Amino acid sequence: MPANWTTWRLLCCAVPELENEKQAFHAANARFGERVTLARRVLFALVSPFPGYDPRRQGHNVESNIRFCDFFVQLFGEGAAESGYVQFVDLSIACTADPAFPMRSTVALFRNPQSASPEMSALRRRLIEGGACQVLDFHNMQEFDALADNILAGWYAMTQDQPRPPDS
Repeated sequence: MPANWTTWRLLCCAVPELENEKQAFHAANARFGERVTLARRVLFALVSPFPGYDPRRQGHNVESNIRFCDFFVQLFGEGAAESGYVQFVDLSIACTADPAFPMRSTVALFRNPQSASPEMSALRRRLIEGGACQVLDFHNMQEFDALADNILAGWYAMTQDQPRPPDS
């Protein structure tokens, strides 16, 4: 007899200099699954663009995934980001607001916002003021790991409010 699992699709994007943080988010997701979701037959299926991904040439792939996913997290550093990464956040926010899409939550994480470029400071401010995206800051990997766990716990709580039928 097949087991019924409920799958939630997660997408994590990171600017190139935050590849380590992207991998840490994947590790946090695995730990969260071991601790919380897997015993309840819930899978947080997490994908990310491969290292060296170019959002200018391959952005349509991520945009397609954003339209298909339930949860999105974007990691930003201090320096100005390629415009494609900003567009991913904007698209995810738009999908969250549109009931025709499954997107439930968009999170933007900023490393060392006090040292951010003017472009990153303006983006962070715009996202905070817009109110449709959770904006979080971190300064080191310890803070990042704690935030990742909190994000996953929050997303899991959201899935309990309006569960999806199990996958067949």
